[in-house]
Amino acid sequence: MSVEESSQPGYVKSSKVRGGTMREDEAARRRSEVEDSLEISRVAFQEVLGSLKEADLLVTRPGSGWSVREVAVHLISSIERTPALIGRLRRSSDYLNLPLPIAEVVKRLYTRWAARSATCQELIRRFDTACLPVLALVDTIECNEWDRGGYAYGEGHWTVEYAFLHQREHVEGHIRQIRQLLGQLT
Repeated sequence: MSVEESSQPGYVKSSKVRGGTMREDEAARRRSEVEDSLEISRVAFQEVLGSLKEADLLVTRPGSGWSVREVAVHLISSIERTPALIGRLRRSSDYLNLPLPIAEVVKRLYTRWAARSATCQELIRRFDTACLPVLALVDTIECNEWDRGGYAYGEGHWTVEYAFLHQREHVEGHIRQIRQLLGQLT
């Protein structure tokens, strides 16, 4: 299964195989896919932030509403919240399922406040630190938990698997945004 397949909101893959529940080898494959995806995200974040000067963190573009620093803090916050998100989804509970207009305002205010003086090295360290509990959590997911889920972030139904794999898509999308802010992409 590709990340593209599993990264669509509402994507739910059945955990039934030949009259039973998911086999452990399928769960191990999913764990490996998630671990690889998180590592790719971590390295990509390090590479982009490590290539910046401190002044680059202040760059904004008309219509963006975000500085490079704020985009980085937003990504870090997402990774930091992932264990709580997964905990709720494992219990088939919703997580921060506010209407998007409210959630966006809260996210924006928090991000602006949290980003106010962060340095490139601090942002890299925070991202790396936030990844550790997420990676540890992957190994605790039982065969029958990958397809559990709930509504998250006002964006529809998320499964445990989707929530993990979404992090890579999220990081890649915002890295593109950072590159656009810096004029590296058109």
